Amino acid sequence: MRMFYSINGIVFLFAQIYLPLNASEVVTDGQNINRARKVKPKDFNTVPIFDYQEIREDYKSAKMRYIFLDFDGVLGPKRPGSRDRQDKTVVRALRKLSANPNNKVWIITARYWEGLPDFIRNIPGIHLGEKVGTQIHVPKNEKIPKLPIFQEKKTLMKGKISKIFEELNLEGVEIEDEGNYHLEYKLKNSLPTEQANESAKDKLLRAMQVEDEKSQKNKEKDGFRNYDWHFYQKPGEDMCHVLLSHFDHFHKGTLMGAVLQTIKEKSLFAVSVGDTKEDEPMHELMQSNDKLSIQRKLVDVSTSDHIESEFS
Repeated sequence: MRMFYSINGIVFLFAQIYLPLNASEVVTDGQNINRARKVKPKDFNTVPIFDYQEIREDYKSAKMRYIFLDFDGVLGPKRPGSRDRQDKTVVRALRKLSANPNNKVWIITARYWEGLPDFIRNIPGIHLGEKVGTQIHVPKNEKIPKLPIFQEKKTLMKGKISKIFEELNLEGVEIEDEGNYHLEYKLKNSLPTEQANESAKDKLLRAMQVEDEKSQKNKEKDGFRNYDWHFYQKPGEDMCHVLLSHFDHFHKGTLMGAVLQTIKEKSLFAVSVGDTKEDEPMHELMQSNDKLSIQRKLVDVSTSDHIESEFS
């Protein structure tokens, strides 16, 4: 049995959990969603089926509920030009969930600080973890979760990348952002005329690849082998941006772990909802704590985006 929902399906589902409805009455796009698949991490095909009623009862009986949501592809479309289009059903569901004092609704996104649209940011009681959970906003009178700090690792990496910048003699290098698990720089991309056949990005990438190979060969505990890096350019500017992020900590599961560690309440309902590989650390953390996770996969059905939702 395979079930497909519209982009708002799962949000609508959770908005209904605490309403006086039977599971059979919860319908999205004309499809009954009273049953779901129980799955193992990274195995979304051969799975047994159980009643959705069990999830609803767990939710209703819990004294505290923690709901961790991705944004793009879960609460909003991924299509270019429509990512920030407001969906009243989504906003209404989030407002209702966040208004309940027993609920803690977190939106954890790869978008940077204040990258989410205002109609999401202004929802009373909402919790935000932007830049994969490293830039945190919580309602007034709530403490910000403390993320683990690995200053020694970051200092080591900062020294390595600074040495490369110096050796390449690149111009206009500035540190643009710095967090517990990432470093972000910007630099002038064009080189002098005598080097016009390549860019600063080309030189930097080549040098970083060499360092990565050294790190792998020497089996270094820390260094380039522990970091991922991304290059990007903004339209119309002659600047190269490079983001270095630590594999083990720069992901959405780090914030979720910090939040769950502060919970003393034993009667707890927790769920993660995501749709991409970036969300896997959230699901893995839920699995390890025997909690609910939902993997939503985009499926090509005619000309519109649909969602496959699977519970575990």
